[in-house]
Amino acid sequence: MDHLRLWEDELAPGETVDRPLGFSGCPLAEDWWVVVWMEGGPVDVNFEHEGALLRAWAHNGTGVQHVQLPAPGFPDLRIRNAGQEPVSFRLYFDQTCDCTAKGVSANGPVWLNADAVAGQDVTFDLRVWPFWPLVGDGPETPGLVRVRASHVTPTTDGPVVHATEESSFRPRQDATCDEELDGFVGCMQVAFTARADGTQYVYVEVLEGVGDGWMVQILPTIDVAEQTPLAAWLPWAALGLATAVRQTLSHRGAGPA
Repeated sequence: MDHLRLWEDELAPGETVDRPLGFSGCPLAEDWWVVVWMEGGPVDVNFEHEGALLRAWAHNGTGVQHVQLPAPGFPDLRIRNAGQEPVSFRLYFDQTCDCTAKGVSANGPVWLNADAVAGQDVTFDLRVWPFWPLVGDGPETPGLVRVRASHVTPTTDGPVVHATEESSFRPRQDATCDEELDGFVGCMQVAFTARADGTQYVYVEVLEGVGDGWMVQILPTIDVAEQTPLAAWLPWAALGLATAVRQTLSHRGAGPA
């Protein structure tokens, strides 16, 4: 299976499907995300990387799972219908980016990133631009575009969602927030303080407004605030204070010989 193609399929009772994931014959990089939507069950899902089990889960009902690739390679996804009824699933994968524009189709979401250290304020200003990518005039602009953006941290059990912003735009009625682009542009923001050093991720889904040829272009402006000298000095000051307290208590506890 290749990049940017939505894999949709149905499994009969007892059926298993096994599919390697790649990018035009090349291995995926370590920051790629895979999202699997399931409907039905029970289903057993194994996600392997270079022959080692990366993550396994059992599923029953309707839901979604996300997995981030920890190292470059050709990951392998195996899905087995363990039930007595047919189940359906969809799978999509893409690379995270700090790019200036990322198109969202009906196939799947996008993942944006920024590097920060713990305590830094991070802001993703998102311009949401519905556009017709094909030659010629398309159908009328979607009446409603609904976007959800979430700050997430990847874990071995899937992403932990810290904050979510959801906005709805009516391109035929609302005023644009960017006069330089043709047509309607809506604006939204995801802002947070980095909880730990490293890459920060924002997961963007277009819930309504794509399909019938229409796409939504996400144009992010990402800002990571510089730490003030005081903010950078405080952790070292706290460490020095704790060391001094421990030494004082140690001397008091020693007593005369």
